[in-house]
Amino acid sequence: MTSFHVLIFSIVLLGSLVGIWLTDRHRIRKTIFRLKNRQDMNEEEFIRTYYEDAGIPKEIISDVLKEVAGVTEIPLTKIRPTDRFDIELAPNRGWVFGDKIAEISWFVQSKMKQAGISEPVKLHTVDDLIRYIAKLETQKAITNDLTAEK
Repeated sequence: MTSFHVLIFSIVLLGSLVGIWLTDRHRIRKTIFRLKNRQDMNEEEFIRTYYEDAGIPKEIISDVLKEVAGVTEIPLTKIRPTDRFDIELAPNRGWVFGDKIAEISWFVQSKMKQAGISEPVKLHTVDDLIRYIAKLETQKAITNDLTAEK
């Protein structure tokens, strides 16, 4: 292989990587565009508005919000409890291979394992997820207390 071939190969490889990066960037911008008219709401406002009297620890709500924002690449300030994973948080049409929503399932499965729960559950909204994770954390605390007593 001559240095000319290596140069051509490097240029093609670099061009491909830049193309993939630009495509993914466009996908993220398109998702955020769907929610552009939503007023930004910081974490404290979110908790105060939707969960002030719910009895769910702020840390759980915060962890779930950060997980959803990280997976969907939607700013935390645009996420609402009523957002559905298959509608508002779903990948854009044509981008299903870039869908990272499965990572939320792995997050839930990890929490279920820690709590000693194995029954399947269907979660449709961010609120479902927050309340379920809170329930699992409570279950985990009870299980840990029972184990400590033995």
